[in-house]
Amino acid sequence: MPRAPKPARSTKGANTKCEIATRIAVEDKLAGVGISSVPPRDFSKERAAIYKWLHKALKPSGVLSKLDTATFRQACIIIDRLNEIDRMIDDEGVTDKELRIARTDYFKQYLNICSELCLSPAARAKMGTLVANKQKETDPLLEALGGDGRA
Repeated sequence: MPRAPKPARSTKGANTKCEIATRIAVEDKLAGVGISSVPPRDFSKERAAIYKWLHKALKPSGVLSKLDTATFRQACIIIDRLNEIDRMIDDEGVTDKELRIARTDYFKQYLNICSELCLSPAARAKMGTLVANKQKETDPLLEALGGDGRA
């Protein structure tokens, strides 16, 4: 199965500067404004808390856009359901086969959502490297004007 394409800002390789600039422009245009910090009205208290926590954690990265709303919503639901299953196992000692299968399925969904929202350690490491490299780049116009040249 082929890999899903990564955002232009998080890739390195055989693309020309023109191709990268075009992809970034298209991605930015499609991304639109950021995701709302207010949880959906139909969320339970637990899901709303997860939503707020996740939003607060991801907002500084700038990776969320309005197009991620459904994915973000599903992430909150999946995390809440995993927490509920874990509570059932820990507090009530429920260990039937269907519950274990459900937990395994939700955990697989959770891992996929983590990949989509850059929540995995590997995705964070790659984004961190790219941000660090971006900060090293200099802006020739700022340099010419006597600034420190950092974009």
